[in-house]
Amino acid sequence: MSQPGTNFHLPDLVALCGDSFELRTNPHCHKATTDSLLWAKSHRLLDQSKEDIIPRYQLGLLASLCYPTCDYPQLKLIIDGLIYIVLDGSRESASYDE
Repeated sequence: MSQPGTNFHLPDLVALCGDSFELRTNPHCHKATTDSLLWAKSHRLLDQSKEDIIPRYQLGLLASLCYPTCDYPQLKLIIDGLIYIVLDGSRESASYDE
């Protein structure tokens, strides 16, 4: 018996919505991302393994694309929240593995 395929294709949403929505990033993206990572380190939310992995998720860019017009404090708070959610989710999945 053959296994069902595990591949799936997502539609090109940028091409579908390109005429209706302008793709913009927040100008505070880099500074807010850097400051949020420093915040997470200062509160000891990141161990060494997560300190290397969290920047690869590009949570600052995600927040910057979702909220291109908010100011720096708002964007930093959003990125802080995303980092916390990702870290909290990884802690939960680790506890399920035990």
